[in-house]
Amino acid sequence: MMNAIKHVDNLVKSGFTEQQAKASVNEAVKIMNENLASKEDLKDVRNEMSKEFAAVRYEMKTEFAAVRYEMKTEFAAVRHEMKTEFAAVRHEMKTEFAAVRHEMREMESRIVFRLGTIVAASIAVAVGLTSLIQKFT
Repeated sequence: MMNAIKHVDNLVKSGFTEQQAKASVNEAVKIMNENLASKEDLKDVRNEMSKEFAAVRYEMKTEFAAVRYEMKTEFAAVRHEMKTEFAAVRHEMKTEFAAVRHEMREMESRIVFRLGTIVAASIAVAVGLTSLIQKFT
């Protein structure tokens, strides 16, 4: 209020009537009260912003936790799926290798049998030739 009186006095010294000076100062005070923020207003805004920031932080933490959990769950599912697929591939490979080994053993047996037959036939031919040679000599 002391400043308002000082401003009124200054305006009167500048050529305003006292009534004009009081009206101007009152209007200026009214405009400042309506449009300018007080320290208390700023303090209220600061408190409100702090609350809002805290709420946003909490919401972000919650969202990040949810995303982290979802990713963890998805990664676990993918790991499980890959394990299952790898196990199936391993089983299939073992089965195929076993089938190949079995076929190789069968082929080996057939080869041995054929070689045995060829050796037996060769011996029979040799014996037959030897007998024939002895008859003619």
